[in-house]
Parts: sequence; C-alpha cells; structure tokens
Amino acid sequence: MTFLLSLFKPNIAPTVIDQYEHQHEYVKVLKSGERVIVDPETTIQRMMLIFYALTNVGAFYGLPTTYAEKYVGFWLAFLLPGIIYFLLPILLWLNYKRTIKIPPSRSAYDSVYSIIWIAIRNNGWRAFRKGFWDPARPSIIRANGITTYKGQPISWDDKLVDDVHRTFSACQVFLYSIVWNLNDGGIGSVLSSMGMSYFSF
Repeated sequence: MTFLLSLFKPNIAPTVIDQYEHQHEYVKVLKSGERVIVDPETTIQRMMLIFYALTNVGAFYGLPTTYAEKYVGFWLAFLLPGIIYFLLPILLWLNYKRTIKIPPSRSAYDSVYSIIWIAIRNNGWRAFRKGFWDPARPSIIRANGITTYKGQPISWDDKLVDDVHRTFSACQVFLYSIVWNLNDGGIGSVLSSMGMSYFSF
C-alpha cells in the first residue's frame, strides 16, 4: 500500500497544481483595504502542504483498519477505507465542471522523443557519459550546420533539453523504490498482518 501511495502522490500533484490559474504575481486588495502581492510559488507550496497533510491523515487509516481486522473482522477493515474510495468518484463528478483540465501538449512529447533519440544515437548507445544530452541541443546542432530535423525546423530549444536532462536525473531515484519499499515496512506490514490474523483466531 505504501508503494502504491508513493506512485500515486507524485502523479496527482501536477493535477492539483493545474487547478491554480495564476502563473505570475498579482496585487490583491484585502477586505481591510490593504494591498498585498500574491506570489504564485508560495501559494502552490501551500497547496502542496495541504495536499500532503491530508494524504498523511489518510495514511492513519492503517491503524484503525488493523484493529478492526483483529477485533471485528475483515469486512470492517476493508469497509473503512472503502467508504473514502467510493466517495471520491462522486466528489470528482460533482466538481467536474469546476476543475481546470489542461490537455498535454503533443508537440512537447514529440520533441522529447526526438531529443532522447538524438542523444542516444549520437552517443553510440552509451547512456552514462558526460555531456550525453549535448548532441540534442539546437545550438550545437546548428553549429554543426544542421538546421532541420526530419525535414522540419527544429522545434525545441536548449531549455527543453535541460528540462529533459533534469527529469531523467530526478527519475533515477525510482531505481531504489523496491529496496525503499522493503525497508519502509514492505516486509514488516506483511508480518504484522499475518500476526494479527493469527491472533484474531
């Protein structure tokens, strides 16, 4: 369950952030007449703090469900979190028209695939080497006398290459997710459940 939450939280976080429309600072007049500057970055940090706080509140459901399994039965242990899960589709349906839905940019996906392919091809399929992403930079491609890719003008810039580089660097942490899950209660939770089931008889 912990492993599933670790996959769910980072995927739902961008959807939560998309609900905030302001991308730049703006001036807001409070009821007291005071004029303040609203910083989007600070507001998004507050949204994420509330989001993760509520996620941790939900994580406490593991305590009552364990005791419900031991003293009452499995039906109550599954019913407690099930109530929350069954209410979520209704909540999403009621707020569907109010939510801000931003479709993914297809051109950005195409550019990312092109960047990855150019970097791999020009590095001889050797992934872990210094300057791996440099061959995909438009500035370097143009310096070599190439101005088009697949018959079209190069649609990305050096900043997008840097973003792809940072994304892959950040995703390296998932290589350790299996080991982390085992150390973070993956084994212990199984033993606890087995022990509770044994003593419930």
